[in-house]
Amino acid sequence: MISVNIPAERISVLLGQNGEVKKMIAKRGRVKIHTEEDGVVELSGASIDEWVAKDIVTAIGRGFSPQKAIKLFSDLYSLRVINLREFGSDNDIIRICGRLIGEKGKTRRIIEEMTGCEMSVYTHTVSLIGELEGLHLATEAVYKIIEGSPHAVVYTFLERGRRRMKIGNLVALKESSLSEPERE
Repeated sequence: MISVNIPAERISVLLGQNGEVKKMIAKRGRVKIHTEEDGVVELSGASIDEWVAKDIVTAIGRGFSPQKAIKLFSDLYSLRVINLREFGSDNDIIRICGRLIGEKGKTRRIIEEMTGCEMSVYTHTVSLIGELEGLHLATEAVYKIIEGSPHAVVYTFLERGRRRMKIGNLVALKESSLSEPERE
């Protein structure tokens, strides 16, 4: 059994209307889910199923919608949570959150679009859901912003990273097509 603590105000999101979200995660994840009003969520099932469900519950607890969190059922997607308390005081966290979100959500939107990741800034954490390569790029961009890099520098970094990802995908596609036997 695995126990996960999420903010009490996110329990209602985890449950969903008439318990639909909780039932769906339990069924699809092959786990039993027990929730407490104080935010403690207990998961029981096979070890691997518990770990996948733990990531989904954690993602919902960190501000993601259930629709975004269930992407974690796929082996292609991973969750990364960055604790902003490691980078300074409460005032620093407020400033960092503002920089990560940007004016009218611009920075967050650019990070999401350039990396293909979902991003949630919630209380003292920044969480990312995405495929491995995009997740790595988004994480690097988040750390650059936390460290105080100008937004323009981070956007340029993301552009270059996205180009590298596209080139890597094209090379992989070309290699896979070359390795296929020709049909006559």
